[in-house]
Amino acid sequence: MKLSILSIAALSGLAAAIDELCSYGGAFGTCQTTSWCNGRGGRSDVTGACPGQPANVRCCFAPRCGSGGWCDHTSARCREFGGQFLPNLCPGPTNYRCCVGA
Repeated sequence: MKLSILSIAALSGLAAAIDELCSYGGAFGTCQTTSWCNGRGGRSDVTGACPGQPANVRCCFAPRCGSGGWCDHTSARCREFGGQFLPNLCPGPTNYRCCVGA
């Protein structure tokens, strides 16, 4: 029996889910629909970072949040630029937060 690559990814737990952390080229984002991401000023031009998802689900980088902030991984340099990370304003895990004031 032949299994498609998509089936293998889904069976092996490699399929990414909405709100799951994703990355490309050292930048972090979360898997979101392109309409959600683009509607919040994020970048969703990278394909393949959210395996097992339809074509309209891509890694969304730096969507807007809070008052003039953007979502980013807490390892980013937000604090170095005078900003602070605020919780509960971005989708995804607790280490993906809203950077404001930078």
